[in-house]
Amino acid sequence: MRRIISIISACAAFVLAASCQKEVQQAELQYQDVTFAVNMTAPEMTKALGDGSLAVLLDMAVYHDGKHISSIQLPGVDREGMNATIIGTPGKWRVTLTLAKNVKYDIVFWAHAEDAPYKFNKAEHQIVVDYDGLANDEVRDAFYERVEGYVVTDTPVDVELRRPFAQINIGASDYDPYITDFRFKMTSAITCKAPSVLDVLDGSVSGEVDVKFDLAPIPYESGNQVLTKVGGVTYHWMSMNYILAAQSNTNIYGDIKATFRYNDSDLEVSIPSVPYRRNYRTNILGTLFTGPAKFDVEVVPGFAGDIMHDINN
Repeated sequence: MRRIISIISACAAFVLAASCQKEVQQAELQYQDVTFAVNMTAPEMTKALGDGSLAVLLDMAVYHDGKHISSIQLPGVDREGMNATIIGTPGKWRVTLTLAKNVKYDIVFWAHAEDAPYKFNKAEHQIVVDYDGLANDEVRDAFYERVEGYVVTDTPVDVELRRPFAQINIGASDYDPYITDFRFKMTSAITCKAPSVLDVLDGSVSGEVDVKFDLAPIPYESGNQVLTKVGGVTYHWMSMNYILAAQSNTNIYGDIKATFRYNDSDLEVSIPSVPYRRNYRTNILGTLFTGPAKFDVEVVPGFAGDIMHDINN
């Protein structure tokens, strides 16, 4: 009996010692306020397509050893183990956190529009894209960045958010804007394949799905009339969509099918091997209505470098 009591006493002493050591370790941690200046990489906000002006909400998550330990969403303050505040205007935020010194953190920032079709699963460190819904929807524009291995410092950190998407545009040089005088509305949509999950810790994408947006008014009829001018030719904006793209320094190629509906008639166009890249725009430019469709495809910054790729269809 004495032996059993001795063993129990020894175990209790070990547990108590471990608990005390843990309390001492926690007590020895020192905390400090740190500041992040968070900005979006986008043209000056002018309420035009692709200017990022709808991404007015900043969401963030803090991770340690791959585990989510805190989250904050503007407006307001969330106190899940640490103090945090977000202030500023859309596109230019100032974030203050209270973090432990000498501890490595991964900090994720995600700026998006209200009612954006994305789910930020912080515990699984994933952003899941819902491609259901209307085409040509600027509410799908969003920005992201991660700060890896961050250790508390006295120096404020600048964070530049970028799109994890490619913007796929179609422009026509032979669109006749006068058809709107007859109150006919043209709609457009695209179908393609694209990943649906972004891992916010390593930036990788996965979960390829079939994307089939619903027909929606073309951007031209929304007031964004000119997509671009190339070689003296004006291309009217016929389609604009965002798809998740892998983090790669080279182009990815996919097949795009576009539908244009006007006065109950459909024009369907297939564009094979369209190049696209994360945080770039792909402009598919050509004639749609006055003869066989013929396109030039360019990948341009919007976004970053300049790449041309010709496609004839």
